[in-house]
Amino acid sequence: MHKRIIWLSKTNIYTLIIRKQRLYVRIYKEVMIMSNKEKILSHLKAHNGMITVEEAASMGVNRYFLSELTDSGQLERVNRGVYIDPAIFEDEMAIYQYRFGKGIFSYNTALYLHGLTDRTPRKYDMTFPLGYHSARISDYNIRFYTQSNKYYQLGIESEITPNGNTVRVYSIEKTLCDLIRGKNKKDSELISMAMNGYAALPNKDVNLLIEMAQKMNVETQIRTYLEVLL
Repeated sequence: MHKRIIWLSKTNIYTLIIRKQRLYVRIYKEVMIMSNKEKILSHLKAHNGMITVEEAASMGVNRYFLSELTDSGQLERVNRGVYIDPAIFEDEMAIYQYRFGKGIFSYNTALYLHGLTDRTPRKYDMTFPLGYHSARISDYNIRFYTQSNKYYQLGIESEITPNGNTVRVYSIEKTLCDLIRGKNKKDSELISMAMNGYAALPNKDVNLLIEMAQKMNVETQIRTYLEVLL
């Protein structure tokens, strides 16, 4: 039996090597993509559908992969370096906090976060520094307020949303003073409810409330409520 002998030129050998290398590179990229995607999906499930560039980097995944997932519609970029899975992440307040980092939850929304009202907000109240502008805010379910830096920077705290995410909110004391400063006839019932809720708190700090009221020029009004309730 005659054996068939195939002679390969150097050019053919080089071509085969190149093809093999390209195949290996393609397989490697596909494996890496699957590995990175699995890491991202696992993180999203464990963190309420949110991931940051820093968190991805700690897992060996660079920001460009997050951008690719965003371009393909699998992720949504809500702020610089912050991404969510829209199919998992349902915390509207946290999304607004990330989209509008200078916004502080205030007024009715602050009362809700502090447990002084059980009314789920239809719109979310957010206060921004005076002069802040964003054309995008009108596209969202946000009631927009501004304050001068003198008042804007007072009483900023962190609270946990019902979905377990951290957002910035004004303290109970600052919120009560805000309500009284912006008081109109419609707010009377809300203020009474909020002050009654405050009076019932076991850990209330009346001195802190008075101090805040002095800074916001509503001390007389606050003392009037306290004299009736305490």
